[in-house]
Amino acid sequence: MPSIHPAPDVITRILLMCRMLSKSALVGLVLLTPLVACQQIGPPPIVDYHQSGSTETALAKVAVAPFSIGGQLARVGSGSLPADAKALVERMVAEEIAAQGIDVIPAGDVRTALSARGHQGPVTDPITMAEIVVAKFGASAVLMGEVTRFRERGAEATNPPDPAIVGFKVSLHATPGGARLWRAEFSERQVALSEAPGRARRYPGRGSRWLTAAQLARFGARAMAEALAESR
Repeated sequence: MPSIHPAPDVITRILLMCRMLSKSALVGLVLLTPLVACQQIGPPPIVDYHQSGSTETALAKVAVAPFSIGGQLARVGSGSLPADAKALVERMVAEEIAAQGIDVIPAGDVRTALSARGHQGPVTDPITMAEIVVAKFGASAVLMGEVTRFRERGAEATNPPDPAIVGFKVSLHATPGGARLWRAEFSERQVALSEAPGRARRYPGRGSRWLTAAQLARFGARAMAEALAESR
C-alpha cells in the first residue's frame, strides 16, 4: 500500500502554528512570572519580630515599663516630640496586649513603683526592671520599649499631605532575671493607596484616608500585640 505524505505547504502551516503557540506560551509565562512573584513577596510585615525564648509562662502577667526615647529621636533630640507621645504609645501598647487576653500592669502603675524606689525617669536596665516588677506586682515578665519616630500628620490641604510617621521598639524580658524572650519593631510612614496598594489597604480605612500619628500608633500597637500573643 503506498504511503501518504502531507503536502509541503501543509507541513509549513503546521510548523508555523507550533511556533506561534510556543511564542504565546512564552509571552504568557513572562507576564505571569512578575505577578506570581509579587503575590509571593507581598507587602512587608507590619512589625518585625524575633523570638529568643519561650513566652508561654512569661505572658501570664506582663508589666509595661515606661517607654524611653531611642533611635532617630535620640540622635536628633526629642524637642519636636509631642509631650504626650511616649505616654500615648506605651498606653496603646498596654491596651492592645490586654485586648489579647493577657493580664497587664500599665506603665502608669510601674512608673509609680519606680518613683517610690527613687527612679525619676525610665529605667533601661532589664534586670533592674524585672526585679522591681516581680517584687511589686508579681509580674511574670516586663515589656520595655522606646519611641524611635513620631511625627504628626500635616495639613490635609497640602497636596500631597505630609503623612504621619511612628516608630517604636519593644522587648519582653522574663522575671526575675531579665532574660530577653521576644522583641519587635514597628516603623511606619503612611503611604498613599496609589503609592503601595497592598501596604496601604492594611491601614484603618483600607488606605482611604490619612491617619493621625495616634491612629498610626494604634495600628502598630495592635499588630505588635497580636504577634506577641501568637508567640505563645
